[in-house]
Amino acid sequence: MRVTHPDLTVTDGESRTGGRVIALIGLLLSMVVIIDLFLRAESVWFPEFIIEMTLSAMLVFVGYRLTRSDLDATTLRRVDVSCLKGMVALGIFAAGVIVTAKVSGWHIANPYFLAQTLVTSGALLGLVVGIAGLVGPLRPDPGDSRDESDASSADPEELPSTEPTDSALTRLPTADVDDIDVPSGVMDDWLDVLADRRCRYVLRMAMDAPDGVLTVEELTSGDELRSMSLEANLRHVTLPKLWDVHLIDYDDRTGTVRYDAPPAFETLFEVVERYRQ
Repeated sequence: MRVTHPDLTVTDGESRTGGRVIALIGLLLSMVVIIDLFLRAESVWFPEFIIEMTLSAMLVFVGYRLTRSDLDATTLRRVDVSCLKGMVALGIFAAGVIVTAKVSGWHIANPYFLAQTLVTSGALLGLVVGIAGLVGPLRPDPGDSRDESDASSADPEELPSTEPTDSALTRLPTADVDDIDVPSGVMDDWLDVLADRRCRYVLRMAMDAPDGVLTVEELTSGDELRSMSLEANLRHVTLPKLWDVHLIDYDDRTGTVRYDAPPAFETLFEVVERYRQ
């Protein structure tokens, strides 16, 4: 049965929770600001109120957008933790400043505003750091060829960089291909897929998996930073490409890959493997 196409944004309840936590933090901080407005109506400076509400609204907006993203629950949980760490760090800093001021006799015009602003800013700072930690590893080192995957190896990080190109695979011996009874357009699609190292790696892993089923985590097991980069490529490039030519079923909600290629493709795959060797 064909499952949800990975290009469509579909998030399960667990994945949505990460974004909801951040939005809830923003809502709680905005409620504190509003309550403080009623408690200190005569002493609240209007620009102060606008600043604090704007920072809280940013958290709510980003949290909502994350609930609509295709990030998995584990990834969003790391962002949540970073956001909370930022709140705690700047909250402790604000408390330290206020206590030090009282002990030293310094005058802070509005300690409530200082504490609220620093705690909210800490949440935003943690959010930015958490998201930057996810985006940063996605940019591969131009001088590092280890991320080029070979289907004949169990680890896509330790693969040779010299492989036949698309045009080379299209020049397969005619006698080996003529026996494969598929339309020419389908054959071209299959050859294009088999010219991609990552596609060959995924297909080989799926073929060797029990019942032809495995998860993205199994495909990307290894060093954490390298795995994050490989996982992003798989979810947004390789798996959609294989899905489009009907070689796999992929459920983006659970990260499950199921091998679904016809016998004719397996025959072509073996021909290509022999040709490459």
